[in-house]
Amino acid sequence: MLHEAVLNRAASAPEAVAVATRREELTYGQLAERITRLSRRLLSAGIGPEQLVGVNMCRCPELVIATLGIVGAGGVYVPLDPAYPSPRLAEIYEDSAPSGVVRGPRATPLAELSGGRDPGNPVVVDINESSAPDTGSEAELPMLSTDNALYAMYTSGSTGKPKGVVNTHGSVVEMLRWMEYEFPLSGDSRVLVKTPFGFDVSVLEMFWPLLSGARLVLADPEGHQDPADLAETVEEQGVTDITFVPTQLPYFLRELDTFRGGSLRRVFTVGEDLPVELLRECRRRLPKAEVINAYGPTEAAVATLTHRCGPADTERSRVPIGAALGHTRARVLDPDTLDEVPRGERGELFLGGPQLARGYLNRPATTAERFLPDPRADPPGDRLYRTGDLARSRTDGAIEFLGRQDRQVKIHGNRLELGEVEAALRELRIVNDALADVRTDPSEGTPSLVAWISTDDADDSVAPLVRKLLLKRIPRHMIPGRIAVLEGFPELPNGKLDRSALPEPLPEHTEPVAAAEETSPHERAVLRVWEKVLRSDEFGPEDGFFEVGGNSMLLLKVRAELHTQGYTSITLLDLLENPTPRALGALLHHHVPEKES
Repeated sequence: MLHEAVLNRAASAPEAVAVATRREELTYGQLAERITRLSRRLLSAGIGPEQLVGVNMCRCPELVIATLGIVGAGGVYVPLDPAYPSPRLAEIYEDSAPSGVVRGPRATPLAELSGGRDPGNPVVVDINESSAPDTGSEAELPMLSTDNALYAMYTSGSTGKPKGVVNTHGSVVEMLRWMEYEFPLSGDSRVLVKTPFGFDVSVLEMFWPLLSGARLVLADPEGHQDPADLAETVEEQGVTDITFVPTQLPYFLRELDTFRGGSLRRVFTVGEDLPVELLRECRRRLPKAEVINAYGPTEAAVATLTHRCGPADTERSRVPIGAALGHTRARVLDPDTLDEVPRGERGELFLGGPQLARGYLNRPATTAERFLPDPRADPPGDRLYRTGDLARSRTDGAIEFLGRQDRQVKIHGNRLELGEVEAALRELRIVNDALADVRTDPSEGTPSLVAWISTDDADDSVAPLVRKLLLKRIPRHMIPGRIAVLEGFPELPNGKLDRSALPEPLPEHTEPVAAAEETSPHERAVLRVWEKVLRSDEFGPEDGFFEVGGNSMLLLKVRAELHTQGYTSITLLDLLENPTPRALGALLHHHVPEKES
């Protein structure tokens, strides 16, 4: 089982460094000792196999100890990331009803975790107290099987409520063993852990190096939001393997003008489609690093298909997600009949094999709907997971991801694929990235095709120009009626696109005007920076940065602008905690610019 594999590694090389940050290191021996101590403490408090235990702390060495300590007691860890909004935490807490909570640095108060409701009577353990000398507990660690649950990871649900995906020891260890086989690590390998631990990629980042005897390097708690900080960590720690959501990768690559990234051996891209242009740029910036495009839903233990990107992929129209990992089965089927579709034709991607999750926590109907009996299983009993993703198999057997099945829409009687509209937009030289969707036209109350584009020069002339160029490329019914022009797209904590935060595309004649308010000199300085970064002046001193079209990458530009003005002590956390010009202006009042000091 997972914790046993880590403890066995520790026994063979106790002095090797297992976990590193910029401030401290833990050897495999120290890690094993603290994991075992926490496991025994949880057992003595009544936690055992199949019991859910929340993990509530920021990214830190204690997080590794907490997850494996819970697993060692037979428990099922449930991420309760303090960075989550309180309502989200409360929904997860209520749905999972954990038997225990392990708390650590930056933990959320229990009353807030439960949303002000009765939290029940969970076993609450402070991770730092568990590092105190042993209290004498010699509780025997339980024997677990591959069928025992390992974690419950919450994903967004179609109803707006998060749903917990329960993965087992067998599914996760299967994935990790095949990753170790396909992409072997060595004693000098250093894997960066930067994905928020409420997202399944963190499972790969944390446990893959520990099963291989390599070193995991923890990014700072907010480090995943700061490409410069990540690049500096890579440089300082000699990171060899790193994982990115494709929308994050370009910002990291730009930092390589300052930080070389020469230690990187492999760059994994996950979670979104990898544009060919981005693959070219990555290979240009990191010529010695291998790029692996990976695919895998939470319901199938992180990584199920992988593709080693080569020179030929930079000349194709689409980067494939590759072939199934290990014993996983990847099939492109007709979504209605579950018949195989011919190679080259689109169908829905179904997954089978030992990496499949057990199902959804407390949702037997949803589990039955998405995890189906495999009609071609021999012997019978195997399952298929319906991903909802469109795909096709190439003639060489590699699979291409084509978008979501539910992105086929009808506008004024014309059926179209939103992915096709997005592809046409992305082909334009002035467009960096694009999204398309259907919105109700506010003036007519009918469905209308809208789009969002990111571009380097987001001004009023861009949308009309884009529309004019599209008319030369695609049918008129595929031209978006409204186009929102942005410098970057909003992101979720894991770096994926946050669709819910996209601003509503406005008719081009609409010009909202912010009311004039009395402002201080420092507030006006912030407003001028915002105007430069957001390319707009349609906000006031009480408006929140993210509410007026900002995102985490644009926030980095705000910080850079303030640094050029001498406010070099202003951090990303300062900007997050002071999201309005008024709040940030008050903070600047107490920071003397370096050029004036």
